[in-house]
Amino acid sequence: MHMQLNNVSTGQLEKLLHCLMLNAQPLNLKQLLPDLQRNSPYHKKVVFNNFPDDAPLVISDVSARVLVNALRLNDSVTLVDLSNNRLTDDGAQQMANLLQLNATIVTMLLNNNRIGDAGARALAAALATNYSLRRLEVD
Repeated sequence: MHMQLNNVSTGQLEKLLHCLMLNAQPLNLKQLLPDLQRNSPYHKKVVFNNFPDDAPLVISDVSARVLVNALRLNDSVTLVDLSNNRLTDDGAQQMANLLQLNATIVTMLLNNNRIGDAGARALAAALATNYSLRRLEVD
């Protein structure tokens, strides 16, 4: 897209980018997002554990960013399980951001992803300000 030739504001471009990010997400995640944003008390767990590894639902770094936006003000969800997905250091950074914003999550499972040293450092730094998390699994 050549947006510089159009009279489109930065705010409008950000909204467009957000819509495009949402559109590219797995259907199960898209269906859950409104309940998470509304802080539905019926959702205490967010589980997108992609096991076996060839399951059709894959949570990517972009999915993690979308999920963080939905959970940042949520005070119902206590468990986030994104094990066996394709999260990298960027996805781990998104989860670290979530831990800095959300004081309700007590368990976060990120096993069997593609998280490296930088992602582990980001998660460790988030723990310095998060006092609610009791269990964090990353390997």
